[in-house]
Amino acid sequence: MLQRLPSINLILEKALVISSAEDEAIWKDTIDESFSLKSAWNGIREHHSKIAWASSVWFKGHIPKMSFTAWLGLHQILSTKDMLIFLGQNREIRCPLCSAASESIDHLFFQCSYSAWISRSVLWRFNIRRKQKRKLMEEEEWMRTTFPGSNQLPTAICIAFTSSIYLIWQERNNKLHGADNSHKRVILSNILHTIRSRCIFLRLDSQTSSRDLAFSKAFDLPMFRSQKPTKRCKWVHPKPGCVKLNCDVSLASSSASIGGLLRTNDSSVLAMYSQDKIQMTIQGLELEAICHGDSLASALNIDRLWIESDSLLAANVIEGSVPCPWKKRLPLAHLKNTLLKFVSWKVSHI
Repeated sequence: MLQRLPSINLILEKALVISSAEDEAIWKDTIDESFSLKSAWNGIREHHSKIAWASSVWFKGHIPKMSFTAWLGLHQILSTKDMLIFLGQNREIRCPLCSAASESIDHLFFQCSYSAWISRSVLWRFNIRRKQKRKLMEEEEWMRTTFPGSNQLPTAICIAFTSSIYLIWQERNNKLHGADNSHKRVILSNILHTIRSRCIFLRLDSQTSSRDLAFSKAFDLPMFRSQKPTKRCKWVHPKPGCVKLNCDVSLASSSASIGGLLRTNDSSVLAMYSQDKIQMTIQGLELEAICHGDSLASALNIDRLWIESDSLLAANVIEGSVPCPWKKRLPLAHLKNTLLKFVSWKVSHI
C-alpha cells in the first residue's frame, strides 16, 4: 500500500527551518550556489539520445494534433486492426479504405490504394514523381534526407507528411464507425490548404534554389526573402610606418572591376584606385586587385605593407598554403616579385 506523500509546502517549511548555528552551517555546505530548477530537472529525468525523425514531426510551425498522430504512427502504436487483434480483440482485419489487404500502419501509410493516391497527388504538387516506400519509417527518412533545413520547402514537406497521416487516419475512423465519408479529392484539397495556410508567412532563404521558387509558384505563395543581420567589421590600424591595402572586386554578368585603398596608421587615405577589367573568375579578380594595389604602393616608395582582402582563397594562395590555379600563376608570380621590393609585408583575410 502506497504511503501518502507530504505536501510540497510542508517539505519546504521543514527544509527552511534552521534550528541552530550548526544546522545552518550544514545547510550552507549542502546547497549548491548554482542550483536552479533546470539543474534539478536534469538531475532527476531520464536522458535519451535524440531520435532522428523528431525534426520531421516537431518542427517550427507544426500543427499539434497532426504532429501527435504522426508521432503515434512512427512509434507504431496507432490502434490499427492488426494491433487490436494482437491485443486479443476479434475484429475484421481488412483495410476499411481499400478492402484489399489487412490493415496495418505500413499498409495504411501509404501502401493502400486510397492513401497512396493522396500521397502521390500531394508529391505531384511539389513536382516530385516517385513511388512510395514500403514502410512509414522509410518514407520519413527519405523526406528528411531529401529536404533538410527549415525554410518554406522543407517545412511544407513536413506539413504534407503529418497532415496526410492525420487526415487519412481521420477518414479511416469515419469509415470504420459509420460517419460521413469524404472523397479522396476532398482530403487532398484539405492537405493542400493546410500547407498553404501554414507556409504563407514563412520566409525563403537568402540563397533561393529553383526548387524553392517552383514550390512557391505552385502554391501561389509570396516569396519573402529573409534578411541576414549586418555584420560590422572594425578597421584595425596598422603600426606606425606601415600602410594598409584594402581591396575589393565587382563582378556582373557583362562587366567586372577592381578597386582599393591605401591608408596610413591614422586612417588617412594615401591613394586609391579603380579599374575596369575583362570578365573573369572572382578569384582571378581578387588577385588582380591585390596586384594592382601592390604596384601602386611600390611606386609610392612604401616600405611596409599590410594587405587585407575579403577573399580567403586569395590570402591563402599568396601565403602559399593553398596551391594556385594554373591560370593565375602568371599574375601571382608578378605579385610576389612586387612584394620582394618591400622591407616587410603580410596578408590577412577579413
